[in-house]
Amino acid sequence: MMVSALRCRGRGHEMITRYNRFVAHSRPALVQANDRLRAHFAASGSGLNGYDRYVTSLANLYGGEAKGLNCAQLDLVFRAADGEQASFANLRSLARDVGVSPDLPGGRCAVRIAKR
Repeated sequence: MMVSALRCRGRGHEMITRYNRFVAHSRPALVQANDRLRAHFAASGSGLNGYDRYVTSLANLYGGEAKGLNCAQLDLVFRAADGEQASFANLRSLARDVGVSPDLPGGRCAVRIAKR
């Protein structure tokens, strides 16, 4: 989302401000998601290098208006995230609602989260 916010900052959207508010509001959930990703890559044997490659590929994929997410749509995502309770489950649900479901090398994580 950071790359998307940076990409859209010159298009009349207050993306950087919204992104910073999102990160501050959702920090515990974002840390939880990041910890799960790191654990997934550690368990797969690819470790920090695999994690870094994956995160970079996501930034490249979603930072370039992939999946049809333009700046106006990303603005709506930030607004929706800001209005939600900051939880891992809510962020995951929001990603599903928007249609963001990136593939993980080695398949999905084994941990299941109940939908809200």
